[in-house]
Amino acid sequence: MIAIGYPGDPDLLPATLRERETAPRERRPLADLVFQGRLGATAPGYTG
Repeated sequence: MIAIGYPGDPDLLPATLRERETAPRERRPLADLVFQGRLGATAPGYTG
């Protein structure tokens, strides 16, 4: 997913969305996303 633009003011959001928008981001490790050959086989030499 790619988003282009700039962040808006979270204070303008409803409370439920503001909570989600201002919460710390949790990202998946790249080793879970970098594959070679078949899905689930981490690319050789990738140390993440």
